[in-house]
Amino acid sequence: MELQRQFETKKRSITNDKKGKETINVPLALVETYKRTMKQSPEDAVDQLKEYAGRLVWVKDSCKIRVDCDILRAWFKETCVNTVKHVQNLLKQKESSGTKMILLVGGFSESSILQNILRDTFQDMKLIVPAEAGLAVLKGAVLFGHDPLTITSRVAKCSYGIRVFRDFVDGEHPREKREVLGTRIKCKDVFASHVKIGQELNVGEPQVSQRYTPLDADQLSLVFDIYTSTRKDPKFVTDDGCALVGQLEVDIPDTGKDRGVWVNMIFGGTELFVEAKDERTNKVSKASFNFLQ
Repeated sequence: MELQRQFETKKRSITNDKKGKETINVPLALVETYKRTMKQSPEDAVDQLKEYAGRLVWVKDSCKIRVDCDILRAWFKETCVNTVKHVQNLLKQKESSGTKMILLVGGFSESSILQNILRDTFQDMKLIVPAEAGLAVLKGAVLFGHDPLTITSRVAKCSYGIRVFRDFVDGEHPREKREVLGTRIKCKDVFASHVKIGQELNVGEPQVSQRYTPLDADQLSLVFDIYTSTRKDPKFVTDDGCALVGQLEVDIPDTGKDRGVWVNMIFGGTELFVEAKDERTNKVSKASFNFLQ
């Protein structure tokens, strides 16, 4: 934790024009662990890095390392580049049309390196960094806790869906997803999308409602596996970026051929609620999942 706090401090204080070296204190426990595991001292390890000769120095008889500012800035370059790409992707969406300002909050927003690269990339926009930007998220969470109704809508940070079976279509579905269920040939692990990443969600209002039916005639309940995805339109729950977040089981009548369940996803507060209603009995089952995870 101590080392992490130092990195947090450095990423806010390091500037593009700063010269010389910065000092980083290495926890004694980490030094001892390194010696025991690698069978050498950190000082010897640093001396072996010829490409960093003179730019990376272990202070003798201490637990400190001196790092050239150019190297230190390079550690944060990837994060800055990815942040720029993310903002560029957001601005390509139709919901972002007409955007003229970028508001930076959070700990890294205080980094002059990040601010400079954003200003250089988005020169036609105004960049706003409020005082104590690092505390803005915390303060917002406290305000929200006191009055949740201050938030009327949010933008989905990931896609939400349910794992289902669909009729297998040759040439469209992968052969490894083909599964025979009685007399029917199905495609398994299909991601039935309810919410797509970037979609605006009104708090407390149901999102897309979809109807699901049992696979077997004697099936007395339906179990829904709820998934999230970092992709906008995943095809299968096994795709990269998909994760299981919970299950919802709904009882269904044991009579009648046409049996179905309507499923809604409702966003409100800090949780995602999933609601399923049997279309014949109108009986409702609910489950909730941590929206912040």
